[in-house]
Amino acid sequence: MNICNMLYVGDVEVVAAFWEKVGFVEIGREGEGKALTIIVAPTADSNARLQLWKKSYIEEVSPEVANSVPSLLMTLDDLESMHAKLSEFLAPFDMKSGDFASKIMPISVRDGLTNFAFSDPEGHFYAFAKSEFPDA
Repeated sequence: MNICNMLYVGDVEVVAAFWEKVGFVEIGREGEGKALTIIVAPTADSNARLQLWKKSYIEEVSPEVANSVPSLLMTLDDLESMHAKLSEFLAPFDMKSGDFASKIMPISVRDGLTNFAFSDPEGHFYAFAKSEFPDA
């Protein structure tokens, strides 16, 4: 099974380039013009993917979902390295600046889980967390 989260954005090419700077790879592209869609993933063989669609196109063909904005938390082993990488091209947290990367902060003081939030060039928010979740 694969998980593909669809993101509706203003400029598919700009947001795809952003995810490539984060370290994702383009694994698919089809359509053109306003119907262009690009699929990016952490690795070429990953089962988790982001499919980018132009929001104006989705407003035409499926208006009931066009304003849906997911809240994505992605986990990884080396949170500090990813934070350093994103901090090279994103500003420190500032709600007025648009794209940003927050400081690494605890999710749960009791469990010692940490994460940081960041935004893409269009102001959509995402988060990375350390992948060591406690046993349930």
